[in-house]
Amino acid sequence: MKYIKLFYVVASLLCAVITEMAYASDYRERPTKKMLPLSIQTKHFCIHYTLDGLHSVQSYETIDGLNPFLLDIKYYLEANWYKFVVERHYKAPLVDDTLGGGQGLYDVYIVDLPIGENGEVHVDAPKYKHQNKPTMYMLLSKKLSRVDIYGGNPLSATIAHEFFHMIQNRYYGSAWAAFSDNGVTTALSTSLREGTAVWAETVCLQSVINLPEMENTNYLHYLNAHPGMNTEPHRPLLINEEATMSQYAYTTVFFWKYLAERLGEQVIWEIWEKIGALSGATIRLDQEMQVLEDVLANYGGLTKMVRDYWITTYQLAHYPENYKEFQKKYPQYTFEAAMTYQKFIRKAVFLPLVDLATVDALNTSIATKVPDLSAMGGANFHALNLMPDKSTKLIVKPLLGTPSLKSDDLYAVLLKQNSQSQNLVISFKSFDTAYKQILFEVEAEANVDYSLIIFRLTPPETANKRGLAQIRYRIEQKTDLTTEK
Repeated sequence: MKYIKLFYVVASLLCAVITEMAYASDYRERPTKKMLPLSIQTKHFCIHYTLDGLHSVQSYETIDGLNPFLLDIKYYLEANWYKFVVERHYKAPLVDDTLGGGQGLYDVYIVDLPIGENGEVHVDAPKYKHQNKPTMYMLLSKKLSRVDIYGGNPLSATIAHEFFHMIQNRYYGSAWAAFSDNGVTTALSTSLREGTAVWAETVCLQSVINLPEMENTNYLHYLNAHPGMNTEPHRPLLINEEATMSQYAYTTVFFWKYLAERLGEQVIWEIWEKIGALSGATIRLDQEMQVLEDVLANYGGLTKMVRDYWITTYQLAHYPENYKEFQKKYPQYTFEAAMTYQKFIRKAVFLPLVDLATVDALNTSIATKVPDLSAMGGANFHALNLMPDKSTKLIVKPLLGTPSLKSDDLYAVLLKQNSQSQNLVISFKSFDTAYKQILFEVEAEANVDYSLIIFRLTPPETANKRGLAQIRYRIEQKTDLTTEK
């Protein structure tokens, strides 16, 4: 009898292990009541959890009989509902009625997610489709902490990020929602989806501005992420790269954050409202570009905002001295949290400069080993060494293999900056289709730094065809040694 009982216990344990291993390998499925038998409810959410087994929540001394980890989750969920749906008027996600046992509430499941996964939002199978939009549920890692090395709160940040994904899916579906027969709309650009979700982590409650938990700095680890928008700026701003380099999409948070700081937070809401008005099984790249053009038309246009963003990022990377003075003088070219950013920037990888080659016998310096501009919004940065009191021509020319360019495909920004006086002069030109180049003629001055930003865009109507074609170019720097200023 002892052996029979022992066999029964071992078999039971083995079955439990196998069950949990099976679940761990298919963790995106909606958890069952058997896996997470306990739940607590808030006004808008039902939080499912367990105190036993693989998915048991963190053990803390209870407060009024409830785990403080769960109390925090309750608070952050409702806080995000309030700050986005109530304060900022985003559309509320579609609920799943009683599918998860939540009686019309948004289901949130606390589970043991794989290492590196803090949270996810998923849709139910096609048979659960609701008004051609997905029904959402959220998974949160039981291992989430409330503090990180950047002074942020990963638990709060993750809930904000994932709840914003649920909001996005009210406007259109996520990549995970792309079942073959459920009518869910999906986006081509992970940058728009993930970048604005990271932005959502940084949004404060308007009614409680100084609450530390709602002013998250968790996103700062994306400053030096590789590959990322700051470490490989020649890569695109809008494109679906999730399969091979998904982290890049998250690093675009600094572009969306710049738009929100410069133009007001409502600009992100305007973008999503425009996205929500689109139709079709897939939101194409040209449609997303048109949305950005339409929304930003009232603020000078997409080209201007991309230009100003790269100027701002360049200043952050290469002019740390007297930055506060520069910030006062040119607020349009600074980030609000720039001084914090500079504490974490790794200069060896952040916004690398592409120098020109050594001047040859004809006093011509040529940059040929330049990273290709991969797609819309990509940029390269060039440090210039100009001879004072001499006339210099800077010529940007496409290389062989680059498709025929139009005037709105390639742009150049010449920065003339006195680091002592903080004076900044900007010259901006587009590609000259007649001469097939961009030309600057410069009378260089002493004690002035010169640099060149080359970036590309593509009009919405040609985005699908031309937006992914790489642009290769070279820069010629020709100095006339016979001239005196």
